[in-house]
Amino acid sequence: MFPLLLILCLTPVRQSPSNQETAGVEAAMEFLAGYVQECPAPTSLSSVAGNDAGKLVVALSVAGILLETYPERDDWQAAREAVRSKLGSFLAAKGALTGEAFGGWIYPFLSFYVLEQSLQTEERANSLPWLIEQIEDNQNREGGWGHSGSAPLQFYPSTLIATTNLALFALGLADHSGYEVDQETVADGLALMKKVQGKGGAMPYGGPFYQKGHEAGRTSATLLAWASQGLHQTSAFRKAADYCWRNARFIPKGHASPALHVLLGSWSFHHLGPNAAQRYRQQVLDRVLAAQNPDGSFEDMESSPDSFLAIGPQSAAINRAYITAMYTGSLLAPRVKILQSLPQFEPWQAPEETEGLPFAAEEVLWEVPALGKISQLLICEGDLVELNRQGGLRFRNPDSGEILASLEGEPAPDGLEIQCRAWTFQDRLFVFQSHHLPETKALPFHNKKSADEKQYAAKHWIRTYRQRALNWSLPLSARIIALDFGEGKLELWLGNGSLLTVDSEQGEILNRRQAPTSFVNSALVATGISESILVREADLLQLDSGGFTVWKMRTVGGRGLTPPAWTKIQKYPNGLLAGTSHGQLQMRDFSHGGLLWQRSLGGSITTILKHGEAAPDSDSLAFATTSDGRLLGVERTSGELRWTQFFSQGNECNLPTGARFNRNEIWLHHQEQDSLWVYRATDGKPQARYRLPAGGLWCLDQNRVFQRSSQGLLALRRP
Repeated sequence: MFPLLLILCLTPVRQSPSNQETAGVEAAMEFLAGYVQECPAPTSLSSVAGNDAGKLVVALSVAGILLETYPERDDWQAAREAVRSKLGSFLAAKGALTGEAFGGWIYPFLSFYVLEQSLQTEERANSLPWLIEQIEDNQNREGGWGHSGSAPLQFYPSTLIATTNLALFALGLADHSGYEVDQETVADGLALMKKVQGKGGAMPYGGPFYQKGHEAGRTSATLLAWASQGLHQTSAFRKAADYCWRNARFIPKGHASPALHVLLGSWSFHHLGPNAAQRYRQQVLDRVLAAQNPDGSFEDMESSPDSFLAIGPQSAAINRAYITAMYTGSLLAPRVKILQSLPQFEPWQAPEETEGLPFAAEEVLWEVPALGKISQLLICEGDLVELNRQGGLRFRNPDSGEILASLEGEPAPDGLEIQCRAWTFQDRLFVFQSHHLPETKALPFHNKKSADEKQYAAKHWIRTYRQRALNWSLPLSARIIALDFGEGKLELWLGNGSLLTVDSEQGEILNRRQAPTSFVNSALVATGISESILVREADLLQLDSGGFTVWKMRTVGGRGLTPPAWTKIQKYPNGLLAGTSHGQLQMRDFSHGGLLWQRSLGGSITTILKHGEAAPDSDSLAFATTSDGRLLGVERTSGELRWTQFFSQGNECNLPTGARFNRNEIWLHHQEQDSLWVYRATDGKPQARYRLPAGGLWCLDQNRVFQRSSQGLLALRRP
């Protein structure tokens, strides 16, 4: 099969909008026109109120850009004047805003707004030189940009690629429009971007070796930054554009504001040309339109942090306006003059499609309808177990799909959401269930640490099942953030810091300790009777049975103002295998935490496979995956790298892969390729590739794979 080559035209051609899109845009603009007149003017950007204020400034800036693109709409003149007045007053504060929280985000968006207004009215943007100065002053010693401001934002890496994109894009637009820009600042920023770009063209989360979540969103924004700097003919631009083409459907999933990525992704694809714009419409914008409310506003289509009510009573309204402005802006890219001011470039060609290893044949054993929405598939005591989103269980005969037993979950009271997750250990099935308020109705973040968790989460518990029946149930005081199994016991680390040792036979709490709470990057392994090793962002520590710290290790170096994080840990017979976000794989002694060996692998460690799952002839190896798309086999006693296999092929790879052992093979679900790969554990050689859609649920039982299909459940035999 010959590769398909798509040629993009030099001059962008606007796609004719559908009737639905035209009506949707009109309704969204009416919503925004009303909101900008009714909303309060932004004032403080302090770190306490900064999230609300920052989102309000960005929402007003993007809404203002869109309103300026409709000078013929006299009925929106009052809305245009409202934005000019509110942002004008905000900018008049100048010195009072310098250095405050979220400046890394708001100064570029304010620049986009005042420059769009200038291009539409053909008047000079008098406030733009000051905004340029603020952007330049916010550059850090690494050459990038972060949130800016003070605590708690110093928790984050000092360099964020998302804000670096915005800064370079704003400086490039200003430069092309005749405003003075410091070229040394630009050169330092571009040097950083060149340094951190991945082999497949993607841009990481926070600088070298620090990836987080999907990367297509921020990579698409990098295209705007580089285009504004005249770098459209470079190999780096081409690699990034190819990467974005392949991964367009994942742009809305980027960390941490998908709405931001939807907007900038639309602008970058529009600038690439009509074929790219059409691809973006099919892969992203159709989903945007499906998320519109009757009043013209938009819901967050990815249920992301965009909808998290972080601070303040205005959060709900501000979030809705922010998302609506971003999504509407993604639909109106052809009208935005700052995009038209970008330098045009030679025709861009879509990447050649390569087949790679062909999909292998598979035999359908049976297919049955699923009962309810499935959240997990597991094998326990020889049964295929189906966990639905209401906490219900179905035990099936794996040979036929026949239901052997059904157990209903406990429905949540009105207004509460259900969270369920299951694990298997030996002959038992453990199910955690929680009834809690939706994130969009949660308590303000700054109150959570001092608030009783019961105020915003109704119920948590863990249940154990054996022989298709309930064994015991244990209520919990908070959600589970990590757990591990030992001989006859279960270690639970809860969101309120409680660390419980539970008798796995009876459900009795044997020991209760207080551990540190954890915001992100939590993991736990049980190393003895009521002895545990915990991961808490940059800290790796062991607690004894009394809750006292036996030893503590902190990562060093890495990502600017904060150290790199521990990402994964697993127990091995000779020690604790731990991975970090800056690519270190380490084996440490259980008793004192001392380093036995370490291996630098480059990308963040995203998976460490459990010991004991491999066949005897590969038992001497430890296996890990990295964020730059590698599967690795490492000698577990010495750290020697035995083999490396690249599996990403230029696609997204910085996600949990679902890697599992089956006999002497490693099965790895690469969601972005809709593929289930099989590698030989002894040398990493690919053995087969099967079709498995992104988001597909699956589990293994010897050479049979059980997965969720469009019709329900499917059993496949794969040779």
